[in-house]
Amino acid sequence: MIKESILINGIEYQFETKGNKTELVYDIELTDSKNDDLVNIGIPSILVVTRNSGEILFILECSEGESFEILSASSLYERKIQWFEPLADNYRKLLYVNNKDYVKAAYKLFTWNDIYEFSLIDRSSVAYRTRGSGDWKYVADGANGYILSLIDGVPYWSDAVGQIPFAIDTYRLLRNKNSVKFVGGVFAEGNFSAAIKSLITGELDKTNSWDNYFVLRGSLFAEKKFTYKVLPTGKDYPKNSLNEVITNYDVNNLSKPITKIERDKYL
Repeated sequence: MIKESILINGIEYQFETKGNKTELVYDIELTDSKNDDLVNIGIPSILVVTRNSGEILFILECSEGESFEILSASSLYERKIQWFEPLADNYRKLLYVNNKDYVKAAYKLFTWNDIYEFSLIDRSSVAYRTRGSGDWKYVADGANGYILSLIDGVPYWSDAVGQIPFAIDTYRLLRNKNSVKFVGGVFAEGNFSAAIKSLITGELDKTNSWDNYFVLRGSLFAEKKFTYKVLPTGKDYPKNSLNEVITNYDVNNLSKPITKIERDKYL
C-alpha cells in the first residue's frame, strides 16, 4: 500500500493506493452514538491522474462542470485534456506532480536540451510521417512509444513534444514561420493520403489544438536560435552562399507556453 499526503490549494488530502486502485481517504473520529452532529467532508474539484497500476502521477484542476475524479493517464489522453498550453483547447491547470522515483517508469525522461539535440538532425519532411525516423514520439531516441514524457520534471503528452523537432527542422529548411505552419497543417495527420487531400481541398488543420501550439513553439524558438547571412563565396558561381548561425538563445525557452499575442498573430 502507498499512502500519500498531498497539499492542494492549501488543503492537505490523504490518498491510498492498493490493488491497482487509488482512493481519497478521510479519517473521521468516532464519537458517542448519541452525538448526531454532521461532519462536513470537502471533496476537492480535481482530476487525479494515475498509472494503470494506480500510483498518482499528477493532479489537475477541474474545469467548470467537472467534479472530483481519479482516472488513468490513458483515459485522460483519450479525452484530449492537456495542462501545458493555457490558450489551447481542453486546458486544465496543473496543481501537483509526483516526483517520487517509483512513478518515473511511467515516463520517458528528458531535458529540453535533449529535445533540441534531436531537432538538430537534418531530416527530410517525409521523415516526420507516422513512425518515420523523425517521429519523435515513436523512435527509440525519442519518446519510444511512451504517451507521457517528463521534461525537466514537468509532464507532457509525447505527441505534443514531437511537434517541436518537426517545426525546428522545417524552419531551418524554409526559414519562415508561416511556411512551417502551412506544412504542419498539411501533414497534421502524419500520412501522405491525408496530406494530398489537404492540398487538393485546401482544408488545413487550423484547430486550437496543442499540436498547433507546439509547432508554433518550435518555429518561434528556431527563429531566435538560428539566423542566416548571405556571404560572398569569391567564386563566379555561386557568387553567394547562405550561412546559418546558431545563437546562444537558451534551449529552455522551449518550455514557455504560447502567449495571447503570439496566438493572435500566428495561429
